[in-house]
Amino acid sequence: MVFLSGSILRTWVIKLSNDPSLSSLPLLTTFLKSYARPFLGIIVATTNKQISADTEPGSLSASQINGDNGQHLTSWNEDEELVEQDVRDRFKKMCEGYFDNVCKKLIIEHKVVLSTTRRQADL
Repeated sequence: MVFLSGSILRTWVIKLSNDPSLSSLPLLTTFLKSYARPFLGIIVATTNKQISADTEPGSLSASQINGDNGQHLTSWNEDEELVEQDVRDRFKKMCEGYFDNVCKKLIIEHKVVLSTTRRQADL
């Protein structure tokens, strides 16, 4: 069962390849936070910082020493995937390319800010 068709993937690639203002960055990161497992094959470890009211004193530090954070990784069957492997690979390459472009854009913007700061300091 394929959840992400080829035409939708091509639309995402076109949208993300032409994003000079990085307006798709919040949308993509939110999407990946929720759907990293089916689309990238990555199991995201949840970090739950809340402590229940009925926690015994001293048990929290004992569980941290034992390494039990309440996170259990589950295995999955490739046949039961929502997204096929080839679509997942293409989506992963698309995300990597987008984040590489974001990195380059941020470096360029940082250099512009640094040069502006230097010019203003000289005045």
